[in-house]
Amino acid sequence: MRRPVDVPPASPAAPVVPRDEAADALVRGAYELAVDLYLSRLGRARAGSGEAEVPVELDAHLLRLMGLALAGARHFDEAAEVFAHAYEIEPGLFDEPLDGRGAIGSSMEMRRIVLGAVKYAHEVNTALAWKMVGYLMQAEGRKDQARNMFERAAELAPVPGKGKKPTIPGGVLPEKGEKSTPM
Repeated sequence: MRRPVDVPPASPAAPVVPRDEAADALVRGAYELAVDLYLSRLGRARAGSGEAEVPVELDAHLLRLMGLALAGARHFDEAAEVFAHAYEIEPGLFDEPLDGRGAIGSSMEMRRIVLGAVKYAHEVNTALAWKMVGYLMQAEGRKDQARNMFERAAELAPVPGKGKKPTIPGGVLPEKGEKSTPM
């Protein structure tokens, strides 16, 4: 006669981690889609399923990723403004460079974005443009070259347009501490 075998109870299913469609779009090189998805996330949040939209605090980390998406889409003027706003909101990000290769999925693609940004910065020669190049070089892992870009930007200060709110596709970014309004 067979003895009964103790069967361990079924383990609960692993928690479902929500997919980050914007990050997926970045990795796939679908930069325009990534920008739209980040704009959507930055512009509104739901208080709950089916409830009204409520103002949300801007997330500097998302802004920075949106800046990367804008640069990937070759919208360097907007990318420079978004990067500047992200680092203004949260200056500590300077010590936490983006992982460009991880966010983009390819060091070669990250290099293409940086080279495009450098070309743009040479054309416009503004502090914002050179700071953007510095942030992108940080994301690429080139800290010494990034520092040179930040120094170049400092030489061009004051930043043109200082005092006006930066604009991005779909609206104007709120000031630090100000809540964004739903789009």
